[in-house]
Amino acid sequence: MNFLFAVVARLNKFTSSEDDSRVFRMIDRGLNEKTRSLLAVPLFFKGKPIGVMEAVNKLNNAHYTEEDINILETLASQASVAIQNRRLLDESQEAYRKIMALDRMKTDFIAITSHELRTPLGVILGHASLLKDCIGKEHQKEMDIIVRNSLRLKDILEQFLNIDTLELGLSRLHRTKFSISPLVKEVVDAFQEAAGEKKIKIKVELPQTQFFIEGDMEKIAIALRNLVKNALTFTNEGGQVKIKVEQVPGYAKISVTDNGIGIPAEEQEKIFQRFYQVEKHLTRRHGGMGLGLSITLDMVEMHGGRIWVDSVEGKGSRFTFILPVNPAQATAAQRVFQP
Repeated sequence: MNFLFAVVARLNKFTSSEDDSRVFRMIDRGLNEKTRSLLAVPLFFKGKPIGVMEAVNKLNNAHYTEEDINILETLASQASVAIQNRRLLDESQEAYRKIMALDRMKTDFIAITSHELRTPLGVILGHASLLKDCIGKEHQKEMDIIVRNSLRLKDILEQFLNIDTLELGLSRLHRTKFSISPLVKEVVDAFQEAAGEKKIKIKVELPQTQFFIEGDMEKIAIALRNLVKNALTFTNEGGQVKIKVEQVPGYAKISVTDNGIGIPAEEQEKIFQRFYQVEKHLTRRHGGMGLGLSITLDMVEMHGGRIWVDSVEGKGSRFTFILPVNPAQATAAQRVFQP
């Protein structure tokens, strides 16, 4: 940077740069213009030099003055902030691009792994179920362990596939008009065996009269299954899980309540985040990938609904979600219902 120099003369006399050896004449030759007068001030940001601002060849061959220095210094301070902001913006955009690239890699990994594992897992599960019916009673316990863990792995893969479908934007609502009560009964029946193993009692409270909603029945079932499974997982033996369905004007309100271990207050805002798990020791004890609640949130919000949690650590949790009975009610759901 030998072609740059600071103006140090703050007196009444300012010298010309025409014969000054500090001026880098290569620039003159490149611009085909002779430097007659030159004023330069450094650019600083938080005490660190980040560049220099120059003014070259004042009009009418005049010399730069003290006032010119003050003006250029003011402009330089503003330029320093602008340049630094631009650099920070470029850095943040580059970081964002890297994050997006990593996110795409993660999504591709999930998709490829899930699809590749489904086929061999299906073969294992099919043959295990067949062998369970063929072998003697003395090996039934071992076969039950194989089938149970195969089903658990199948459930994890299905959660991965649900996330992959949502992230690719391929998930669409296939709306039909159906009664919510039979759907709830079907979901609960599917968990009765698991609840019985832990001696957990499942109670269901349904409206006296059936009512219908327009929505994607399978996606609503996924949301409800995740909540019921979550409740059973984090409820100790001998506990209770209650599913309640209410009809409110324009909406179906469904809650899943347990008297399990509860959720710490500082964790409750994070539990719907993808792959988030409450306390690592709970992960080791109860298992899971931290995907169920995230998927449930996606399924509910796709319908224009809302979901929230009320929980007290050590006493239990209540997850509640509301669904509009038809698409016309969806836009008002976020405004009408507040936890």
